[in-house]
Amino acid sequence: MAKVAKVGEMLFPLNLHYSHHKRGHMWVKKLEDGNIRIGLDSYGAIPMTVTTITHPLPYVIELPPEGTQLKQDQAFGLLETVKYIGPFFAPLSGTIVEVNPDRISSPPHNIRNAYTDGWFLILKPENYEAEIKNLLTGEEAIKWIIQDIIEFTEEDDEIIEQAKQGYTIVDMDLP
Repeated sequence: MAKVAKVGEMLFPLNLHYSHHKRGHMWVKKLEDGNIRIGLDSYGAIPMTVTTITHPLPYVIELPPEGTQLKQDQAFGLLETVKYIGPFFAPLSGTIVEVNPDRISSPPHNIRNAYTDGWFLILKPENYEAEIKNLLTGEEAIKWIIQDIIEFTEEDDEIIEQAKQGYTIVDMDLP
């Protein structure tokens, strides 16, 4: 069981590290082999989780290939949705050792769970201990996420209202 902050229907595991500021809504999980898995958090993944027959939300993801070197805060890849076109920002420095083929969209694939099938890259970190300190974790991360949702969400009063109501901590099984 893991402690998870719940904001409306969005989930944010408290044991992950989250990038903030210009780094976007990326999460980082250290794996047993020392590599890290990177993906978009529940809020960042919203454009890829909601698709209806009457109003599809297409997206395109371009990710760099295995072997690419990334530096913390460096722009990489591309996310294109109905409301946003722009790069991702590397939460940590390192070498890409694996790219999730399900995240490269042609045709696009929805993310059902941002923390299981929603990961983008596995990175062999270069300077993990020093750089991880630049990311947020636990309730500090959730408070930033809520503020970001309230400040930057456009045309979705329901999500803004959920964020204004705060969060609850629940125990959940997450891989």
